Amino acid sequence: MPVELSKGVELCPEYLGMLFEDAGKRDIALGEVQSALDELDVQDFVLLALDYSGDSGEVIYRWALFLVLATFSKAMKQHVEMIFPGEEFDEYEPDDFMHEQFVEARITENVESDDVVASSPAHLDSQANWDVASTAGFGVFADRVVWTRERLLDIVHGAGDRWAVNFTDSVAPANRPAWERMVNNVAEVTRGTEPWPRIIGKWLEESAVLTQQIGIAIRMTFCSGLKR
Repeated sequence: MPVELSKGVELCPEYLGMLFEDAGKRDIALGEVQSALDELDVQDFVLLALDYSGDSGEVIYRWALFLVLATFSKAMKQHVEMIFPGEEFDEYEPDDFMHEQFVEARITENVESDDVVASSPAHLDSQANWDVASTAGFGVFADRVVWTRERLLDIVHGAGDRWAVNFTDSVAPANRPAWERMVNNVAEVTRGTEPWPRIIGKWLEESAVLTQQIGIAIRMTFCSGLKR
C-alpha cells in the first residue's frame, strides 16, 4: 500500500490532455494512466474522458482523456524530487507546478496517445461540441457521495478556483471536504484585502451550520496595481 503523500483537494491548474483517433485506444489509456500514477505513488487526481460530437473537419482526434492532478503537498514534492534525481526544482516558486508537470511528462512517456495538449480550466471551457463520456475521481476525490459527477465537473472547469480573478463557488456545508476547500480558497482569494477576509470568514463560519447550498461570488478589481 503506497504511503499517503498527497492530501489536498485543490487542483493543479496545469492539465494534461491526451488525444486519440480511436475510442478503444482512449479507453485502454484510462487504465494505463491509473497504473502509471500508482507506480509514482500519485493518489489524488481526476480523469475526464471526452468525445467530439461536432462536424468540424479540423478536428482530427475525436476522443480525449484529460488528467487533472491535485496540487502536490510538500511531502509529495519531495517524493517527486526523489523520482527525478538531477532535475532542478525552484523552491522559491511554490506555485509554478513544476513537480506536477514532471509527473505529467512521465505519463506521456508511459501512455501512448496520438497527440498531447497542455490544458487548463479555461481551455476546457473553450472546447465546443465535446461531450463528457466519463468522469472518475481517485484518492481524496474517490467518494462519489461527496464528489458527485457534477461536482467533479464543476471543479475541473474552475469553480472555486483560487487562481481565478472572479471567484465563484456553491457548496453545501454538509459536504465537508468541498466546504473546507471553498473556505480555504476564499481566504486565499481575499488575502490582503482587509477587512474582507475577516468579514467573509465570519459569515462562512456562521453559515457552516446551515443545510442548504451556500453560494459565494467575489469580484476583484485592480487599481494602481493593488487588489481591491
